Amino acid sequence: MIKLYNFDELKPEEILNRDIRAEKNVEDVVDGIIADVRARGDEALKDYALKLDGAKIDALQVTQEEIEDAFANMDIAGYNYGIYRYKHDLKKYPQRLILGSETFCNDAYKFRELAKQEPRLVGDFVWAGMDYLGEVMVGSW
Repeated sequence: MIKLYNFDELKPEEILNRDIRAEKNVEDVVDGIIADVRARGDEALKDYALKLDGAKIDALQVTQEEIEDAFANMDIAGYNYGIYRYKHDLKKYPQRLILGSETFCNDAYKFRELAKQEPRLVGDFVWAGMDYLGEVMVGSW
């Protein structure tokens, strides 16, 4: 199994100087986990959450009501390619700040103009052409 580290208890040099040769079996370990999840499904996911994260999970599915409640109570929300929703959500959630966490280059000017009118639009991360090098599925939508 992969060695688990508690990085809060390690010095930076201990992290950087760890013996990565001992981690060569990572692919084998991951393949084993994938096979286990395929065979045992949700129960395997729950077991790994407990084993690796210390999280006891009863249900893997989040209800629509839970999603809506969580979304309504966020004080700042990151929107990926969601510039078309900004005006609607600023009206619907009057206390919310919005951050464009991923937007297309051709939306940068539109965001700037909206941000001049609405101070709750706090920032925008624009993906440029060079960012797409090595990314799969770009343009497939």
